[in-house]
Amino acid sequence: MPRRSLHRGIIYVATGEKHLQEALISARQATKLMPDLSLSIFTDQTVPEGLFDHVFPAATGEMGRRAKIRAMMESPYEQTLYLDTDTYICQPCEDIFWSLERFDLAVAHEVYRNEYKFEEFPGTFPSFNTGVVVFNKNPLVSKFLADWETSYETVFSKKRKADQPAFRHTLFHSKVNFYVLPNEYNFRTNYPVVLGGFASVKILHDRSPCLEDLAQLLGHDTSHPPLYYGPVHVRFFLTWCRIRLKTLAKRAQSLGLTGTIKRVFGRKSAGGNTSGSETSTARQ
Repeated sequence: MPRRSLHRGIIYVATGEKHLQEALISARQATKLMPDLSLSIFTDQTVPEGLFDHVFPAATGEMGRRAKIRAMMESPYEQTLYLDTDTYICQPCEDIFWSLERFDLAVAHEVYRNEYKFEEFPGTFPSFNTGVVVFNKNPLVSKFLADWETSYETVFSKKRKADQPAFRHTLFHSKVNFYVLPNEYNFRTNYPVVLGGFASVKILHDRSPCLEDLAQLLGHDTSHPPLYYGPVHVRFFLTWCRIRLKTLAKRAQSLGLTGTIKRVFGRKSAGGNTSGSETSTARQ
């Protein structure tokens, strides 16, 4: 019998030994941080006993993309968090399920807003990254997943073996009520990305050998303003510096010396009070 509830759980799809080893690292971290959350895996490999509550067979081929969609359709949970095998949880993130109290499905945007030239969508409906998807089990989502599978198999797999264009197309034409997750819940450290102010990374998404270091750096400090993580485009950065300095100089000139000092130190004091007030309110 399953040792944890079937109400909520995480599923992985691991085809091939490489992806299984990634899934084991991710799943062990998930269990360490959220021991009450059930884990399931769909795989074509032999899995060590004791880590997963459920082990299901998975179809092979196409880097597991067909198996990925099928696994979501066959999830044993009422509320499912699907994770790619190259994800790593930095801190407990049960709050990702909170979005399902209001929405059917939640997913983050892809860093590349329009991944492939054959995608015929405007920038107002950019690509989504399906490495982290949380969803309810209900008729609308079931239909969406079935339509996604059909769209991938009959149309998009013939253009490129990638599931995200079919996901985007299907979601646009679906009646599913969905929510866009912030970067912190699908943090792609192999690309430039912004970490929100007073926020910390919940889920890393990267095939890095330094996941623990990244989790330590990005997953704990919540006292910072918005931060940029990743390589810098030199011309853009220098332009930003020039414009920012010019803007600050103009503000200081209009405020005067005394006003500038009050503005700087007053803002720091107010920021600390605001943060404490928000924390107190949230705990109530």
